[in-house]
Amino acid sequence: MDYKHSDVLVPQDLRPISAGADESLTLIYVTPERHASEFLWVAAGKSALRRFNNSGEYALSCYMGRNATDLDHSVPIVLRLRLMGVTFEWMDWHRVTFSAFVPPDSCGFDVAVPPVGYDPFGHPKTRPCKECQEPHPIVSHDCFLPETSLEVYQALLGKRVRIEVGTALPNLNL
Repeated sequence: MDYKHSDVLVPQDLRPISAGADESLTLIYVTPERHASEFLWVAAGKSALRRFNNSGEYALSCYMGRNATDLDHSVPIVLRLRLMGVTFEWMDWHRVTFSAFVPPDSCGFDVAVPPVGYDPFGHPKTRPCKECQEPHPIVSHDCFLPETSLEVYQALLGKRVRIEVGTALPNLNL
């Protein structure tokens, strides 16, 4: 596995703040330039791939863990990518792999990538819920969907990604 990365898209391990990271694993590899080697960019927990609209585009979302919600008790998103050209690659040992491209014309709200070191649970506006029987954190609106830096956003546009989804790999190090 080639762990070289671009200067902008640095590897991130989002498992500590992701939902279901102890049982599920989502790996996102990026090919930074044509004919370049892909690199492991993001490791996260549970994810969802949903049709974005009728044009054949999809949204990949990875959700926040620790039973975190916002004020409306919706589950916050740790990472979201708009994808086009989604293609099934293979399935083996409970791992599904598909490839896609981040559309070159994505709008800012279509791509949500947290900055390196992102910790919504350490945000000053995050607080415990006092309404539910089971305690859980309520993250502020500022943390519901991380803001993507313009530099990262531009580095992703038009890039090929390969996504593996399956059971957790306990010894994975980034």
